[in-house]
Amino acid sequence: KKLLRQLPKYNYETLKYLGAHLRRVAASYQHNKMTIKNICIAFSQSIIRHNDANCETIKTDHLLQSHLLEIILVYVSLDFEIIIFT
Repeated sequence: KKLLRQLPKYNYETLKYLGAHLRRVAASYQHNKMTIKNICIAFSQSIIRHNDANCETIKTDHLLQSHLLEIILVYVSLDFEIIIFT
């Protein structure tokens, strides 16, 4: 929560929009096979990464990045601000 509160406004708004979209995709998992877990595996490295990422950090951080994105998507409803900032 602390880190999300520190995001610049534009990054926050982008994450809010992207989170809502990915939750809508996951809601149709019966048709597209994209559960929240699958979405996190596929997109976590694109959404959450280090500025100084190299081959070693990319391999070792993938699981943590996937888990972090899953937490954001599972515990953040489409009403992003209420859950994160209260």
